Amino acid sequence: MQDLISENLFLSIIIPTYNDAENILKLIDAIRYHLPTDISAEIIIVDDNSPDGTGILVERYIKRITNETFNDTKTENQKNNYKKCLVKLIHRQKRDRLIHTILHGVRFASGQNILIMNADFSHPPEIIPKIIN
Repeated sequence: MQDLISENLFLSIIIPTYNDAENILKLIDAIRYHLPTDISAEIIIVDDNSPDGTGILVERYIKRITNETFNDTKTENQKNNYKKCLVKLIHRQKRDRLIHTILHGVRFASGQNILIMNADFSHPPEIIPKIIN
């Protein structure tokens, strides 16, 4: 699905997670909702082997949105919105210091700009457009 996003990816949003199953899907949806439509972005979830299944939830989410992207019932506009915000998951085998988790995500980022967010909504998705401006 990476080829669906232009080479000039504008924003990479890195979200380190550990036991964030309760919030993570709501957060991803909120980010995608608040992301300006003229911005191409990727959300990179870096999960430190959460025992609550955070990584598994994100895997299922990615499969679901991938299937929706290629579903013939979607309008071209809906498909383009999915293309503008890719969701990626990095599984790490052990919990590490937060900075190491963040840096791991940064190494895989493709965007010209990087935004780090917590999975607990302490960084509200509504402010993303203001940060971009």
